[in-house]
Amino acid sequence: MKNLKKILFILLTLTLAISLFACGGGDDPCKTHSDENEDGKCDKCGETVKQETPSASEIILIENGEANFQIAYAQAPSKVLNAINGIKISLSKIGIDIVSSIEKADNEQECEILIGNITKRADKYKTDGHDYGAEGYVIKIIDSKIIINAGSDDALIEAVEKFSKDILGLTKDTDDLTDVVMTADQQVEVIQDDYKVTSLSVDGKDMKGYTLAVDKNNKYHSAAAKVLQETFYERTGYWFEIVDTDKATDSSIVIKAVAKDAVEGGLKISTNSKKQLVIECGYDNMIEAAADDFLADVVIATRGALDFKETVYTDDISVVYYKDFGAKGDGIADDFFALKEAHDFANISGQTVKATSGKTYRINHTNKNGGTAQYISIKTNVDWTGAKFTIDDSNIDYFDGTGQAGTHIFIVESEYDQLRITDTSKLSHLSGIGKGTAKVDLGLGYPAMLIVYNRNHRVYRRSGSGYSESQQAGTYQQEVILIDKDGNVDESTPFLFDYDVVTDVTVIRTDIEHLTIKGGEFTTLGCRIDAYDNATDKAAGYYMRGIQVKRSYTTVDGVKHYTTGDFTTSEHKNSKLEGPHYYGFFSADESNQVIFKNCVLTGRRYYGVSGTYDFAAKLVNIIRLEGCEQSNFWMEDEEGNTVNSMAISPISGTRYCWGIGGTNMCKNMEYINSTLSRFDAHQGLMNGKIIGCTINFMALVGGGEMIIEDTTWISVGTGKVNNSMVYLRDDYGSPWNGTITIKNCTAEAAGNDFAVFFHHYTNWDYGYKCYFPNVIIDNLKIKSQKNDIPDGAKVNFIYSGCAIIQNDIHLEDYNGENNNPVDPPEFITVINNEKGYKYYIPDKNSFFDETDFSACEEGSLVRE
Repeated sequence: MKNLKKILFILLTLTLAISLFACGGGDDPCKTHSDENEDGKCDKCGETVKQETPSASEIILIENGEANFQIAYAQAPSKVLNAINGIKISLSKIGIDIVSSIEKADNEQECEILIGNITKRADKYKTDGHDYGAEGYVIKIIDSKIIINAGSDDALIEAVEKFSKDILGLTKDTDDLTDVVMTADQQVEVIQDDYKVTSLSVDGKDMKGYTLAVDKNNKYHSAAAKVLQETFYERTGYWFEIVDTDKATDSSIVIKAVAKDAVEGGLKISTNSKKQLVIECGYDNMIEAAADDFLADVVIATRGALDFKETVYTDDISVVYYKDFGAKGDGIADDFFALKEAHDFANISGQTVKATSGKTYRINHTNKNGGTAQYISIKTNVDWTGAKFTIDDSNIDYFDGTGQAGTHIFIVESEYDQLRITDTSKLSHLSGIGKGTAKVDLGLGYPAMLIVYNRNHRVYRRSGSGYSESQQAGTYQQEVILIDKDGNVDESTPFLFDYDVVTDVTVIRTDIEHLTIKGGEFTTLGCRIDAYDNATDKAAGYYMRGIQVKRSYTTVDGVKHYTTGDFTTSEHKNSKLEGPHYYGFFSADESNQVIFKNCVLTGRRYYGVSGTYDFAAKLVNIIRLEGCEQSNFWMEDEEGNTVNSMAISPISGTRYCWGIGGTNMCKNMEYINSTLSRFDAHQGLMNGKIIGCTINFMALVGGGEMIIEDTTWISVGTGKVNNSMVYLRDDYGSPWNGTITIKNCTAEAAGNDFAVFFHHYTNWDYGYKCYFPNVIIDNLKIKSQKNDIPDGAKVNFIYSGCAIIQNDIHLEDYNGENNNPVDPPEFITVINNEKGYKYYIPDKNSFFDETDFSACEEGSLVRE
């Protein structure tokens, strides 16, 4: 085809003798082809070459070394623009400057070279590239203008280059141009009508003159429009000018953004009654790729006429796959940045991200070239079903300065940024809010979860010489409050504290859709680097390296986590190797309603430095573990015996595992139908539930309603703390300002020192007033792991070393009043005591004198 074109060009520009030869030896030089019978061929020579009669004989382009023209071009791909710019550069090298710019209505000059499908000039200067075929083009004179157009990008480049070389005379050796004139006999018109798509129409209406209407402010839609424009032109010769959406007519291809669920799969191309071709897309970032697929599947694949009718094309663009971003999934390559790129892409428009079932994605380093750690941001639904992930921590050094150890792999984030209010003029009216406050009016106009702070006062000031100064100093007074759009406080999040002043408020919007992460099996390869830095005599801080949820209304369903490769108890003792302690592979922070459902958790190896968790939460309202299980709730010790995971190793002298969960400053925390080793409400839980569970260790600090129902509690060992069913944490003053109900539960004690509650209070300013809880014991059954406990046996209601039995424990200056720092309960109730247990309460200091015992079954409670 290209050889034929070259022959045609030569024929149109050769001497009279060659022209006569081309026409079969006649007298007419055939400079102008004749097609009177309109069969598309020259009546004289038979060539499929047509040359129109020019309207001017010549144009002076360069005179006395100065240009007499400007170039105006239509929208075109970069490769065409490069060819046009080549003329400007070549002329500039020999000292001739010209203006070259996209054609506009207000930049017209008398002498112009018009390139492409010009639309902003008089109709007589406009040409349609489709008329010349896929490889055809035209160079012709009309009045004082030279028209250059073609049926495809490649043909247009060829025409521009021919004009540059044959008419302007520009070659690589050109060093001077004084006078250049284009004459009529240099005009060329080549028709090569070999388009596979011979015509385009919408319900029978030819698409010549159609425009592409698009929101030009949307970069994704604009990019898709360019793809459509260029490919239609390349493959069909139809040129569609790109215009703004408000310039759409009945003769337009319209690109529309729609809601994600407005069309199935996210993409639909169809016609309407106006005979427009409408492209509806729910995912902006996918529209360019979708346009490519449509062109390949429909346009390029067509032979002959193409008439668009009704629903033309649909595609499922709602899913993003890791493999499309270079993830290997072979368990060897580090896939972290491929996974990150996939999620970053999906986050733009909201696609679900899917792993490939059967693949194993390894994640090791989360930084590049020694830089700081990065993380994978999740803002859309995720489906990891059938895939495995290896979190390789074997060489992750806490002290290397990169932050990889202290950064989570995945962070689930909201589409909204948090708002922090620190302006005192907007907060002064909140001074004095607290218990009983029904409204916190910040004028937001949308529902939100608030984190309210008083940074002038500290709470949870930890007592005991074994804690650091910062732990003893406590944390700023703070808690989460849920409000509606008018600022009304949700009844599920009443205030736990009173606030003399509010120093700042963090606002987290809650008017968002639910997000789900499901499936996937994760295995963490334990760190093999000593987590204790002998040079600085410091232990490593918390390792993260898991999934952190910082987004409200998120469910993590069916995700499994296991660990392997940690230092053994022998390595820990004999080689003095300290492994890392973890914040929680599953964690939730600063969010409302986070549910971990049907997940598998694994107790982390404990090295005696600090607690280490597989689940953690801080400042969350409604945090629930439902249908979850711990893979190593029971495990084998060094001698092959089955022991509880929180048992103490006879080799290292430390617990095998610290336990599953630890939380701070949450409200409405629930364990439902789960088997987990630790429920530790570390700092300030407001309201909680443990229902239908098997559990080892329950530690509480806070207030509100705590319900423990249909649950089996198994002691982790002898000793007053280990062997107490409910451990009211003494390092925070053992406070619970509310009611604890134990109903239809079984307690499996490790020995005779069992107690229902452990409560201890020392002479320490914890930052708040302490309370002993109201208690309801309803049908509690007690077993011993060694001996049966007979019916009617004596049972310790409480182990205590506090003001309940000591006269000299008080805070003289606490609020300037109340010699007794612990408020007694309003009531204690024992009912449905089928075993006839006698619960003994120590009362040497008449602590319970004001407590109501009237609802207790007779003989069930004895005060000593």
